[in-house]
Amino acid sequence: MSLSAFIVSPSPFTLFLAGFILIALEVEVCMSQNTSYWISEEAEVSLRKPKDGVLISGDEITLKCGVDGLPQPLVTWYHNQQPITLLLENTYSILEPNKLRIHKLSALEHNGVYTCKGENEAGTSSVTTSFVLSVAEPNLPYLSDSLFSKTTVTLPGRDVWLHCMFVNAESICWVRCLPEWYPTHQVREEVG
Repeated sequence: MSLSAFIVSPSPFTLFLAGFILIALEVEVCMSQNTSYWISEEAEVSLRKPKDGVLISGDEITLKCGVDGLPQPLVTWYHNQQPITLLLENTYSILEPNKLRIHKLSALEHNGVYTCKGENEAGTSSVTTSFVLSVAEPNLPYLSDSLFSKTTVTLPGRDVWLHCMFVNAESICWVRCLPEWYPTHQVREEVG
């Protein structure tokens, strides 16, 4: 696009271009910026392992909530959709505004899904990913990460196979939006 004049409109929501010749199809983008406050659109949970390999009972790990903003967002952590309280200092602690330390891992207490949410004056971040923590402990069920379907993409009308393999489990219960779904380790759901 070739411009012979660029005039700022009295309204901050309007862009006025005078005397231009269209050479190629271009898209004009209107962007808004609030210099006082901002927050990431997404929050993501990531693990920083103390060592390579399988997590075992007694290990200590740090989870990081990937959310940022101005001012620094207040991060709320969730374990299996329940807010984590820091009343038991020997179980959880906050290292930085966005890091959660889990002390002395235990399959009974800590296995499950961890998510986080960030909030500040600009709004609330939305959680797009969660972290499944699976601590290996003798005689207790734990998730085999290599066989767990974390993400499955399909086209409408296609069959979908989801895999959730536990070690030492007598039975597996599938959950979809909280209510019980099917009691099996493989479910075939007709899509469409």
